[in-house]
Amino acid sequence: MIAGIVLLGAISLVFLNWYLIKIPKEASLQGITDPKQIAKFRNSQTSGPIQLIGGTAVLLTFVWTVLSGGITLRQTAVQSANQQFIDASKLAADDSPALSAAGDYAFAKLVRAYPDYCPTITNILTNQIATYTSDLNPYHTVMGTLAPHVPGNIAAAVAVLGSTPLCVPSLQLTDGYMAGASFSPSQSFQGAHLENSWLFGSYMGWANLNSAKFDGAHMSDADALGGGSELSEKEQTDSAWKYSRFHFLVNFEHAMLRKASFLNTSVEGAVFTAADLYCTDFSNTRISRADFTGAQHLKSIVLTNACYDPNDPPQGLDQSQLDAIRSQRNDCSAPLVEIHTTTCW
Repeated sequence: MIAGIVLLGAISLVFLNWYLIKIPKEASLQGITDPKQIAKFRNSQTSGPIQLIGGTAVLLTFVWTVLSGGITLRQTAVQSANQQFIDASKLAADDSPALSAAGDYAFAKLVRAYPDYCPTITNILTNQIATYTSDLNPYHTVMGTLAPHVPGNIAAAVAVLGSTPLCVPSLQLTDGYMAGASFSPSQSFQGAHLENSWLFGSYMGWANLNSAKFDGAHMSDADALGGGSELSEKEQTDSAWKYSRFHFLVNFEHAMLRKASFLNTSVEGAVFTAADLYCTDFSNTRISRADFTGAQHLKSIVLTNACYDPNDPPQGLDQSQLDAIRSQRNDCSAPLVEIHTTTCW
């Protein structure tokens, strides 16, 4: 706009020089001496340039109006986005799970319209999960008691993280309590850090979990009862558990788990049907009752020092793999081994 004003000023100066000096000289050269004739000659010479200057001024006025309007619209949009962020933040921080969930979903709408908010919103949602985990203190869950699934706001936080395009190197959800949440469908959990997180009852079907880290995570049906031997005790005293336990299985059906790691944990009862398990690492991990039926690249999975209960073996692995597992670690109570980097084919 400044350049346009300078241009208009330069044109005006040239015109004045031409009008006051050049035109009288031209009239004199043509022998025009009568003042009325000189005025008539001057008017005939200046009507075109005057129209040009006037048109330029109108054009510059129009451009300025458009630009100033655009600046106003941008300022209004920024103010609106900031207000939406403030309103969503207030809702997300509410003690009511329903209102908090509404705030989380408002974040999802906001970040789609204004991607610059993505890192901040990602941080808010991961902190929301961490705060809930700290307040719940899952390590002190009463043994033999069914552990709770997450409330609506934490389920919403997981869903929004999954639906929001990944704008950080990887999601940091280590130690997070997300039991019963849905991670599907999602591209944003690729490479996510879920070490030592609480995931039983979670649905991860069709999600992209390539290179995700599940090391030490709590995701077996036994974990829903506080872990380990409590499952067999429950089975002996309550036959309904054989059916109700399906509410606590983590489901990876059709998920992409290429080069994901499940080190030093338990996937007992987990569902991996039709999942892509290229180079997935289950070293030092319990795999009893896990269902690998129809999974892709089963020959490439790493089972170093894995184990299973011979009375409750995993499904879908061939006999040679089962024999190899038993030859390494015949008893799940046997000590773990140090895991080194494994070359996968």
